[in-house]
Amino acid sequence: MDFFRGRACCFWVLAVVIGTFFTGAEILARAEQDSSGQTLFQQAQQLSSEGRFAEAEDVLIQALRAEPSNADYHFELSNIYAALYDSWQARPNAPQALELLNRLQRSLEQTLVFRPDHLAAHFNLGIVYKRQGRYEDARNEFRRVLDLSPDLAAAWFQIGSTYQAQGFWDEAGDAYLRARELSYDSYEINQVMQE
Repeated sequence: MDFFRGRACCFWVLAVVIGTFFTGAEILARAEQDSSGQTLFQQAQQLSSEGRFAEAEDVLIQALRAEPSNADYHFELSNIYAALYDSWQARPNAPQALELLNRLQRSLEQTLVFRPDHLAAHFNLGIVYKRQGRYEDARNEFRRVLDLSPDLAAAWFQIGSTYQAQGFWDEAGDAYLRARELSYDSYEINQVMQE
């Protein structure tokens, strides 16, 4: 009897150890079996937190098939594309980087279709537009952020940054001053104002 108890205990320990070593393919296979969008979303978040972005993207796309109008899924997908894009920062004009930026844009726009008041999506979309050189579109997104959160210094800072990129120094200065009024101890704002 003790022999079997010892073997049963070893079996359970072995099962737990084996269970912790699922590969990405096994996670995807399990995700296909469980088509619940929320379960897939949680799996994608786990994969993303482990830096397994390609696998997380695949799982999130499955979640979106289950629930195509879920803004949280679209926003999480945008976070994955942002992380992947950041890995291409050294070569921002590489075709892969530009494609990731376009995917990021589409995911954020989809987020806003289903949740128009998503502050982070507006802010991030403004950053994407700014990186694409679409400064007016970027300012419009930052102004939407300010409609939702009027005292957000970061939005004013980004508006100033877009004006500065276009050479509109007076407008940039006004936006930076507004940002400094809201966040007077910000090192970044003070650095820009001294230039």
